[in-house]
Amino acid sequence: MPTATAEQPTLRFEELLPEYGRKVKTFARNSYYLCPGWDPADMEQELLLVLWNTSQNFDPARGCKFNTLFQRNAVNRIISLKRHYNTQSRKADLVSLDVEAVQGAVEEFLTTCDAETRALASMEVKAYVAVHGEEGWHESRRGRRKVA
Repeated sequence: MPTATAEQPTLRFEELLPEYGRKVKTFARNSYYLCPGWDPADMEQELLLVLWNTSQNFDPARGCKFNTLFQRNAVNRIISLKRHYNTQSRKADLVSLDVEAVQGAVEEFLTTCDAETRALASMEVKAYVAVHGEEGWHESRRGRRKVA
């Protein structure tokens, strides 16, 4: 494996590619590391960027092997990508509940109901607003959360 010297502080990416290209492909094709919705070619591109960044920032004076640093950086990047994906999927699940819109829909429904049903529904709407306030609420798989 090529090593960095004082005259050449960074490793050459072209020298690392034949040796680490196999590791990149192994990471990219492993379903455990693959992000949902990605194919192995996408992950391979990300990991090649990690390899390039690691080669630019590698400092042998810090007492770490290049292989160890690359693997740690690759796993950290995969974790970051999965966290980003999970955050985005949670945002898509949120549904805004607007109290005024709910009240309007209930009032429209009540025009078709008898007097007793209207009185009960009106009391339920008032109780909901009394408990939850006039602000909107978000509903997701984890339950309702108040909008700050």
